[in-house]
Amino acid sequence: MIYKILFSISVILLVIDCSSTPVSLKTAPRKIEDDQKSRSAGNYPQDAKPGRCYTKTSVPAEYKTVTEQVLVTPASSSVQEVAAVVETVDEQVIDKPGSTFWKKSDDGDLYCFEEIPPTYKTVKKEVVKTPAGSRVVETPAEYKTVSKQELVKEEQVEWTEVLCGNNARPEIIAKIQKSLKSKGYSTGNTDGKLEQDTMDSISKYQKDNKLKVNKNGLINMETVESLGVKL
Repeated sequence: MIYKILFSISVILLVIDCSSTPVSLKTAPRKIEDDQKSRSAGNYPQDAKPGRCYTKTSVPAEYKTVTEQVLVTPASSSVQEVAAVVETVDEQVIDKPGSTFWKKSDDGDLYCFEEIPPTYKTVKKEVVKTPAGSRVVETPAEYKTVSKQELVKEEQVEWTEVLCGNNARPEIIAKIQKSLKSKGYSTGNTDGKLEQDTMDSISKYQKDNKLKVNKNGLINMETVESLGVKL
C-alpha cells in the first residue's frame, strides 16, 4: 500500500515538473525498449550519441519557379482573294479616218493622187495592270510565357538533435545567452535560466541566419554550434 502511494506521488511530481519546465530542459521520462531491427527500419535516428536528445522535424517541400512557352493560338493559313489592279492611261484614237482622192488639172492633162490623213483625239482608258487572283496568308503560332512552381523535393520528416535536460546545463544556457548578446540579440539575462526572452532571441537568430527554426521550445544543435557553444 505504501509503495502504491509513493508511486502515485512520483507520477504527480513528474507531470508537474514536465508541465512547468521549458521543453529544452526536459528529459524523456519513459524508457522505450529498442532493438537493432527497429533502428535499421528508421524508427530512430542513425548514429545517435549517448546522452543526446533528438526530435522529429518536418522539412517543408522545396519548389523552384520555372518559366515555359505555352501555345495560345496554333499556326494557321487562309486564302485571300486579291482584286485586280487597274490603272487609267491616255490613248490616241482616230477621230476622223483619212481618205484618198484624184485631183486633175484644169486642162485635164494632169492627174494627181492626193491623201487626207486621219485626225486623232486623246481618250482615257482603263488598263488591267495585275489581274485578279488569290493568295495564301500564313499566320504564325502565338505563344505566351507563364511561370509555375515545380516540386524539387517533397516534404519529409527528419531527425534533428536538440538540447534537453541531459545536456542543457545552466552553464551551457549561459554560454548561449552570452553569445546571442554579443551578436546583438537581447536575451533578458545571461544567468543560465532558459526563459521566454532567450527563446525569442534564439528564434530570431535562427531566422536571420537561415537556420532550422525548431518549434515547441526546442533548441537544435545546428543553432548551438552556429553560436560557437560546445557541450
